[in-house]
Amino acid sequence: MRVVLDSELAEASEFPPLLTGNQLAESSGGALKIGDPRLEAVANAASEAVRRYCRWHVTPVVEETVVLDGTGGKVLQLPSMRVWDVSEVKIGGTVVPPDQYAWSAAGLLELHGGLGGWREFPRVFRVVEVTFTHGYHQAPDLVAVAAQIGRFALASPMGRTREQAGQIAVTWGASQGLAWTEGNLAIMAPYRLQVMP
Repeated sequence: MRVVLDSELAEASEFPPLLTGNQLAESSGGALKIGDPRLEAVANAASEAVRRYCRWHVTPVVEETVVLDGTGGKVLQLPSMRVWDVSEVKIGGTVVPPDQYAWSAAGLLELHGGLGGWREFPRVFRVVEVTFTHGYHQAPDLVAVAAQIGRFALASPMGRTREQAGQIAVTWGASQGLAWTEGNLAIMAPYRLQVMP
């Protein structure tokens, strides 16, 4: 898959959802039925919510070309936390020779120049173009988070947290459809891209 982006961060809708409607139904233990017309929309929304929180697509592994702002320094954060390969770097349309940069699996790109080489990324908007392969092959913990928030959204589509009929009352923990719990945030924390200043 090759995606050309106009911004630092990938749009989640460019990638397949983390969760399908059928997977959402299966995760409910029978409370949701396969074929429910709401499932796909909620699964897509939950997938996109998780990706937006993480600030990158996370999974699957893809090759893409991104256009980034220069930092004015030697190091640039790629919009990823799991890089497999960097195949090309351009600054202002000029290809940087591979022996003049290094990259880390954590998503950092560093210039180390040389005679006549680049020593810093220019502090200019949209001046760096990077083609790289990145993402995790799987992220089952994020799929579980997407499924949980999807189930919450379908359990309380109007945002209610409590229902009562006579002496019987039912209370839900989420106050709105796609709400995060502390547990969700802890699971997503290792995948959340920290944006460099």
